[in-house]
Amino acid sequence: MLVKTILIILGAGLIVYSIVGINKGSIFMKGSTAVREGNSGKFWLYIAIYLAFGLMLLVFGIFGHIQK
Repeated sequence: MLVKTILIILGAGLIVYSIVGINKGSIFMKGSTAVREGNSGKFWLYIAIYLAFGLMLLVFGIFGHIQK
């Protein structure tokens, strides 16, 4: 149960971070910052990666089966 809770929290955190990045207009990933006006392709790629990874963690946390 603890692992599922951690996955849900991490997934929700990544989704919230991507939404904050959209509102702010810039997002940071792996040593580089992407700005919506300066490099929109890189910015939206980073947003898509954060959203996809966050949704994946949420799905695994909600529907996944943890074996003992």
